[in-house]
Amino acid sequence: MPHKLLIEYALDQNSELKVFLKPHEVVMGEPYSISISITNLGEESFPGGKIESGRIDYLGVGLAPAYQDLTDHFSFEEIGPGRSIKIKLFEQTMPVREGDTWIRVKIASRDGQSIEYYQKKDERLKEDEWLNVFQVVNRQLLQIIQLLNKLERKE
Repeated sequence: MPHKLLIEYALDQNSELKVFLKPHEVVMGEPYSISISITNLGEESFPGGKIESGRIDYLGVGLAPAYQDLTDHFSFEEIGPGRSIKIKLFEQTMPVREGDTWIRVKIASRDGQSIEYYQKKDERLKEDEWLNVFQVVNRQLLQIIQLLNKLERKE
């Protein structure tokens, strides 16, 4: 029987332009970090495992592909039913291209059983890896918005 894992991600970026962003957006050209939360949706304990692969694909306009592969393949311990763990996947990485950006993660379980990946408790992915999308926003456009905001407030 396959394991059922819900994976959610969080972006962390210390930018003065952050106030103009929506959730799941980062500013191009400013460092950010990505963490994931892994929740065991199964009725039995997940035996633990390791992050077999992780990747950020910057899909914006450009001739050459832009991506970043995970260099550390984190191992983690057992996760009880309904329990979660958090792992920081990418620390202080730099978004290189504006637009849609995919994050992909593949986990190998310690017992070798297959894994079903979920984005929400009732939303199973068909792929054999977890993936989600976030946006990289043009820094200069945000700076223009920031200046217009200051002018409006007469700062």
